[in-house]
Amino acid sequence: MTDNKETMYIDANVFINNILYDVSKNIEAQRSNDFLKKIVQGEIVGITSALTWDEFTWIVKVNLGREVSIIKAREFLVFPNLFIKNITVSSLIKAQEIITSYNVRPRDAIHAACALENNVRVICSFDADFDLIKEITRVEP
Repeated sequence: MTDNKETMYIDANVFINNILYDVSKNIEAQRSNDFLKKIVQGEIVGITSALTWDEFTWIVKVNLGREVSIIKAREFLVFPNLFIKNITVSSLIKAQEIITSYNVRPRDAIHAACALENNVRVICSFDADFDLIKEITRVEP
């Protein structure tokens, strides 16, 4: 899947910032936008979970409305060079281990578990809670 390209797990907030905020006025939105372009261009291979689609779609709906969320959710599903992984019972068992060890939120534990199950050790996120999990490294866009 990687062809010697860096593979990263992409947290929902990277996608959300790019949609909710003006990239000319918000530094996190600009950094997210620039990072996502690297995925589109194939410089980075992105993976994420089905949970990200849920978070992304819900936040866009709450902030920008149903119609926009439908359009953006469709775009998310065909995002170039992004592989959306399933959450399985084994993912949840791994997430339970992460919660037990690190006292992080369930959604963060699920994201980390999905990354680890797919042999990805780097998570791109603005969420510093991932810094608590020793098996992964968090980078910001």
